[in-house]
Amino acid sequence: MTRLQLVQRVFLEAGLAGSGPSSTVDQVGEAEQIVGYVDEAWLNIQQARKWRWMWELVTLTLESGEQTITDEVPADRYLTDTAFIDTAPLTYLEWDVWRSTHPSITNTGTPCDWTVRPDNTLQFSSIASDDTTITVERFANPTVMTADDDTPAGLKGEHHMLIVWEAVLLYAGFDEASNLYAHAKAQRKRKLMAVTNAEGALNMRMGGPLA
Repeated sequence: MTRLQLVQRVFLEAGLAGSGPSSTVDQVGEAEQIVGYVDEAWLNIQQARKWRWMWELVTLTLESGEQTITDEVPADRYLTDTAFIDTAPLTYLEWDVWRSTHPSITNTGTPCDWTVRPDNTLQFSSIASDDTTITVERFANPTVMTADDDTPAGLKGEHHMLIVWEAVLLYAGFDEASNLYAHAKAQRKRKLMAVTNAEGALNMRMGGPLA
């Protein structure tokens, strides 16, 4: 389902008047509220697990003369034992350890250690003497939907009702609709179990606790 179709389905399942808006953009009132719940639901779901559909193998370049790579992915989304330069593995150090073991980087060459700083910058143990290609596995940051035709990136269509029921649950909690809340909670639990069984977290060591 598209963002628009998700919003319209929430109107249906929540028993709201009408079939929903004809667009998700520039809405006001109840329609704006439901669009917001759909967007919040999609974000909640992505943040609930390290889902398989969010896994990616990325190739990064540590440029010659540099010791850092600017990025926007936080430490807890990296599979920290999967960083390689060619076939040579890099050793990951937690930031608190890094600060005591690598107070300053002055040597030039091929790095052997790495970390992710609190600002999400990747820091390496040597200043690169040449452009250096690094591969690492990680889970992408959550995505957002902004246009009518946007779809939940990576999530199979058969699981889109999880977003609907999460959004209905958010609406019911705001509206203090106890019967609807109980129904939506049961439906969300069933859909979440199906998604978890099909697309659950990979059993790999992360840079932080599983969300």
